[in-house]
Amino acid sequence: MITPLFRGAGYFAQGVGLLRQPKLRNYLIMPLIINVLLFVVASWLLIEQSEPLLRWLQDLLPTWLEWLGSLISFILMALLTLLALLLVSLLAGLVAAPFNALLAEAVERYCDGDAYQSSEMSLTQILKSTPHLLTEELRKLRYALFWAIPLFIISWIPLLNLAAPFLWFLYGAWMLARSYLAYALDNHNIPFNEQHRSFASRRPLLLGFGSLTLLMTMVPLLNFVVIPAAVAGATTLWVKELRQVLNANPTDVSS
Repeated sequence: MITPLFRGAGYFAQGVGLLRQPKLRNYLIMPLIINVLLFVVASWLLIEQSEPLLRWLQDLLPTWLEWLGSLISFILMALLTLLALLLVSLLAGLVAAPFNALLAEAVERYCDGDAYQSSEMSLTQILKSTPHLLTEELRKLRYALFWAIPLFIISWIPLLNLAAPFLWFLYGAWMLARSYLAYALDNHNIPFNEQHRSFASRRPLLLGFGSLTLLMTMVPLLNFVVIPAAVAGATTLWVKELRQVLNANPTDVSS
């Protein structure tokens, strides 16, 4: 269990290293711009709105829990921060989906020593593929919402809500891992359900990758490069750990 967790986290570190490769630089510009803009806006909103939102949430608590006010405020603030970062990451993935797909393709080609025959997508092909990519991103969001609802309910149940930040962290790590991995798999036209089965068989590996990715979103300045680093790291994980298992043909890429 521990070894796959650390191995998964290592793929994010490999993704950070890949950002320095000259062959990949042209694919990093748009994901970086989108990531920076969304994180700046989200940080501003969190700073401006956290206090009134916390007061509103505390007013919803029953009077017999008022003695836990400070602890509950800390838990709520931790949840707000975690959810804001997760939401930004998922939203950035939606907006930058076509460019992340291109980056995943370029990273796979780089990992294969350029032996991987990509489609070399042009701007026109990017635009043509956008509806499909956005559909896949919305499917990810629907999946994320499906699991967020029971976690939200647990967050308001006395005593159980003490475990809520930990459960939300695991949830965030899992969602980010499968979201960033999906770009490489979508390039190979691997259906969502088959992706889900392959991810489920590698849970510790993906949780290790997603945990470090989520932690890096909490580090100022470093969070600006999380998206391209995570796409690069997840694609490397796909090439080394999942591609052979799924028996995918590396030349079968969507155009």
